[in-house]
Amino acid sequence: MGRTRVRRRRLTALCVAAGLAAVLSGPVANAVGVGGAPEEPPSRTYVVRPGDTLWSLAARFA
Repeated sequence: MGRTRVRRRRLTALCVAAGLAAVLSGPVANAVGVGGAPEEPPSRTYVVRPGDTLWSLAARFA
């Protein structure tokens, strides 16, 4: 078997493998992204009052 034939077979095998990888990666990428953006937790508003400390606020919202 000549070197040209071996190179052609390797190139063909490489092209087929690259094509399969491209075709099969599409559904996998779509399956991961199904569902859209994750929902954000509802935000809470708190008005700081005199006497509030950072420690008490952390305990309240933890």
